[in-house]
Order: sequence, then C-alpha cells, then structure tokens
Amino acid sequence: MVKLKIPENLLKNKKFKYSAIIILIAILLALTKSLFVAALVNGWPVSRIAVIKALEKQGGSDVLNTLVERSLIFQEAGRLGVKISDDVINTQITSIEEILKGQSLTLEEALAARGQTKKDLIDQIRIQKTVEVILSQKINISEEDTAKYFEENKALLDEGAVL
Repeated sequence: MVKLKIPENLLKNKKFKYSAIIILIAILLALTKSLFVAALVNGWPVSRIAVIKALEKQGGSDVLNTLVERSLIFQEAGRLGVKISDDVINTQITSIEEILKGQSLTLEEALAARGQTKKDLIDQIRIQKTVEVILSQKINISEEDTAKYFEENKALLDEGAVL
C-alpha cells in the first residue's frame, strides 16, 4: 500500500483545506448527480424535485396513499404473524388463468393490456390475501347471524336461494 506523505505545513494551510473540501463536495455531487437531476434536456437539467412535484399534482397523492396502505397492511401482518405462502398465490394465479382462458386470453396478454407485470399481479394477490386473513381473524359471524340476515333479506336474493 502506498502512503501519501503530505507536508505538515500544507495541512495547516487554510487555502489547502478549503480547496480539498470543495473538491470533495464536487466529487460527491458528481457521484450523486442522479439523486438531484432526473434528466438533461439539451444540456439543461430537469430536477428530480420538479418531477416529484409534477407527479404529485397528477395523482401522486393516490400513489402515496397506496404505499402507506400497503405498509400498514404488512406491518399488521407482521404483528399478527400472517404470512401468505407461494402456494396460495400460485393457486390464485391458476384460477385467474382459467377464467382468462374462457375469454381466449392469456395471463400475459391481460397483464400487458393493463400495463402490469406478473410481479405486479403477485404483489396485488399477496396484499389481497393478507387483508383477507387479517380480517377473517377479526370478523366472527355466527351461523345464527347468517340465518337471520338470510331471512331478513330474502327479497334481495334470487328465487330459490337457500341457506
């Protein structure tokens, strides 16, 4: 390993210290440029902050709400020890593929039409199934409640509906 020997009087020199600090800052800015500049248009920078502000005006609050909801769901799932297995997700995907097959579509075609990937679908299924498990632990409907609801709402149900 090579050691740089810097003269003692140079380290005490204020101009050297300020120059070194400026060089370090310039290097850091060059390395982290993409954190601040989203794009260059004819040499002019478009700041990442400007992009974020524009996105927020065009529905960014919806995206933020979705991210917050997702985070809360997975925090609650972690607290309750709820975990959705890959088998559950694969079963749901197979079910979706069967439905689409009846419409002469493949899963990939349906996802492409919605601008989604299979990973997006897996994430959505994982969230849906997590919510279902969390809610099923908190909701308890007795058979008596079900029968009572059925009797009170027969007019809303199809003829011949049975409990």
